[in-house]
Amino acid sequence: MTSKIKVVSWNILASEWITKNNYPDITIKLLFNHKQRIKTIIEKLKNYNSDIILLQEVMPDEYKIIQKHFKAEYTITPIQPIKWTYKNTNTNKNESGNVILLRITNYSNIKIYAMDFCIIAQCIHNETNKVITIYNIHLDDMTSMKRNTQMQKILDFDNELNKKNKNACCIIGGDFNQNYNPTSKLYSLPKFIVHNLCNTYYLDKKKINIDNILTRGFKIDKTDIKCEKLSDDNEDIFKKIGSDHISIVAKLLL
Repeated sequence: MTSKIKVVSWNILASEWITKNNYPDITIKLLFNHKQRIKTIIEKLKNYNSDIILLQEVMPDEYKIIQKHFKAEYTITPIQPIKWTYKNTNTNKNESGNVILLRITNYSNIKIYAMDFCIIAQCIHNETNKVITIYNIHLDDMTSMKRNTQMQKILDFDNELNKKNKNACCIIGGDFNQNYNPTSKLYSLPKFIVHNLCNTYYLDKKKINIDNILTRGFKIDKTDIKCEKLSDDNEDIFKKIGSDHISIVAKLLL
């Protein structure tokens, strides 16, 4: 029997990074309306009805709201703060981080691990009894060398974690902070499938694909969701999704 798994990954934009200088195309009233932003994000996540949710740049206040709305259906990891190369200029400290949500009825024996750029959940998929290790990442935004080093750290950790279970499935999802190139070292991981070919960061003059979901040990559901169609108006997009990143979806078969 084949089991279907839906994974969503989304950088929801930490409020600690929001300044008018960074978002000149967005009106101040819309840009700093944190309550409306998180409301929009929560509604979109509920509509996805996903098995696994990977969120990046979650602030502590937003985390409390996410818990309120999803704790009945999902096991929710703590926030793993991201260690940035530079500090938030407003407070000189960073509070945002990554969070994983796993549907309670589908996953058990959950173990949590962390690095300074990702949070990790290893679990048993109840229907198939297979081990799945999930890496929710937010890679360095300065150099490709550091991003490659971080990815190698994940692969080394995964190899050690699953050295007695070579058939363990793996999901690496999140903000890669590097435009997708199928031949790049970052995206051409041995035995991994790349699921997202869509542009995800839309405030750049050239819209780019820096968010992705890579998997090992799964098959692709042929009904995998296609690129989301959005307008060319940055403010209109921001109003509709509440972030500067577009959420991405992978439909997996196990």
